[in-house]
Amino acid sequence: MLSRLRHAEEKVDEELEALRLHGAAEALREVFWNEFADWYLEFVKSRLRPESDEASREAARSVLAHTLDRVCRLLHPIVPFVTEELWGKLPVAGERPEALIVAPWPEPDPKQHDPDAEARFSWLQDLIVQVRRLRKEYGAKEGQRIHVLVDCDAAGRAALEEGREALERLARIGSVDFGPAPEGEAGATAVLTDGTQVFVPLEGLVDLDQELARLAKEIERLQGQLAGTRKKLENEAFVSRAPEAVVDKEREKEASLLEQISKLEEQRDGLSGGDARTD
Repeated sequence: MLSRLRHAEEKVDEELEALRLHGAAEALREVFWNEFADWYLEFVKSRLRPESDEASREAARSVLAHTLDRVCRLLHPIVPFVTEELWGKLPVAGERPEALIVAPWPEPDPKQHDPDAEARFSWLQDLIVQVRRLRKEYGAKEGQRIHVLVDCDAAGRAALEEGREALERLARIGSVDFGPAPEGEAGATAVLTDGTQVFVPLEGLVDLDQELARLAKEIERLQGQLAGTRKKLENEAFVSRAPEAVVDKEREKEASLLEQISKLEEQRDGLSGGDARTD
């Protein structure tokens, strides 16, 4: 979090020097909303509990307070009254200026640059997003814990072990094992940006026969729409006489239908244990 905050501080300085308030605001929205609120807060919730390790709890509290302090200072030129009010309520150790308007401007600390920590966190974010996507696509119940098989390198294993508690909580994972997906087993798969393969066994997670029937029906419906769209595009009279915008819309529809069908066929093949698709 501190490393990403440092990047934001540098970006805000750059944008404000160029008199681009919108760029500074966007950099702050990215680090505060997308990184701090969406991810860091969720990751450290368990560390803030009274029963957690005291050193870990205090470290998390310190980073939370520091991040909020720096964000308020960086946002002050854009929303001064709101940030002044919020900053005055922050718990800060030791003495501090009586008002945010006279507080020093944040200076990026080179020691907080930690590309390895950022890479580990990005990997965990990617894994959580993909597992959540698979849960949604295959209709896993919200509170249902799932088993996940991860085929990754040593760096991935280290990142997973470091963030295992948050991973299990945020993606509702019951257990994690390492290794390749077993051949012939019905399951959902995903590939992370670094090539890591994720496999979720579906036996007992969904009604396979019912889901296969639903997918077959939906694929058939979309293929019917695709046939109608292609018939239009193969009609020379339509392509030559219709307004260009109308023709382009039909081509976009064709591409969208092909993508939807491809995704559904991937789901079907996963449920079938990797059987070849039939077009």
